[in-house]
Amino acid sequence: MDIAPTPTTPLLTGAAADRQLDHIVGAQRSRHEVFLPTLRAAHNGFGIPGRMAPPSARGLRAWLDGTEELRLRLTQFGWTVPTVAALDSAGVVLSPDGTVGIAMVAGDGCTGRAGQPPQVKYSRGPVASEFVQGNMFEGFVVDSEGDVAWWHLLHEVKIDGWHAELAAPAELKSGRVVRWTQRVQIAAVGPGGGEPLPSEGASDLPTPTVRWRESA
Repeated sequence: MDIAPTPTTPLLTGAAADRQLDHIVGAQRSRHEVFLPTLRAAHNGFGIPGRMAPPSARGLRAWLDGTEELRLRLTQFGWTVPTVAALDSAGVVLSPDGTVGIAMVAGDGCTGRAGQPPQVKYSRGPVASEFVQGNMFEGFVVDSEGDVAWWHLLHEVKIDGWHAELAAPAELKSGRVVRWTQRVQIAAVGPGGGEPLPSEGASDLPTPTVRWRESA
């Protein structure tokens, strides 16, 4: 049986969301300097056709390109890629003081929308569960008092747009989120009340940096 998060956590939007995003990142205009380019990269990855790729390839490419872009953008503000293999493989990027962790996580159709709380699209593994619960990894200690904030860059990416938010899980059960402590809207692009999908050459978004496929 699927697990629905409860109770509903209000979704910050507009200027309040901008202030919270900047506070989390530690830089101004983080929505435009970090998160929108990340989502643009994820969307570009999602749209790359696979000649004989399985259906899951689109989501995997979106996660890979989005994670790389997120890390490239945040390292400009002193964030780092963790040296612990489990956290690195999970796509985590850490704030300069190590008190905040962000990772790209696919979300469901409630992602980035007010009302019904979102859910992760795929069950989270033991790394996410242990991190949220404040347990210890070899070489990296998470304070059980909650001094380390764990954020999901929750995204629903489709061909015609995306919805996204930063959401802080408070509890996981069987790999599913039971409760969110905070939700901060990042973007709604495409159908369903969002902004129009930017066309190539017509967007004022920062250009995504070179990706792994281009540099391999």
